[in-house]
Amino acid sequence: MKRSPIKKVGKNARSESKTLHDNTPYFTVRSGGYWLTWDKWPHSIECCCEICGAFVGDVMYHRAHIDERRSEADDNIWNIIVACAGCHNHDKYPDGGLKCGTEEAKRIVRERNETHGIGGK
Repeated sequence: MKRSPIKKVGKNARSESKTLHDNTPYFTVRSGGYWLTWDKWPHSIECCCEICGAFVGDVMYHRAHIDERRSEADDNIWNIIVACAGCHNHDKYPDGGLKCGTEEAKRIVRERNETHGIGGK
């Protein structure tokens, strides 16, 4: 049986230096879903918005930067939150485009990373 990316590197891997592609399985687990594969669609299932808890299904197209993305270094597990279309809208919410604002989003991500043993900060 093929091992998932999380099982390959371990839950406590320091993934903040990895790419968005590498970190997506971590976002899936953090948002309550299950990572399946990069080889087929969907890539993940049962993911929920980390802000309001709404069902989003696959984590793809629901990854939102908390602070503005300036380079690939900003695609880390501390700067991305899984958010539904109702909670991530740059026209509606001026504070980073997130319904809860950037500071609350950072708090949510920090708590969820700690709960799931993701990262090393």
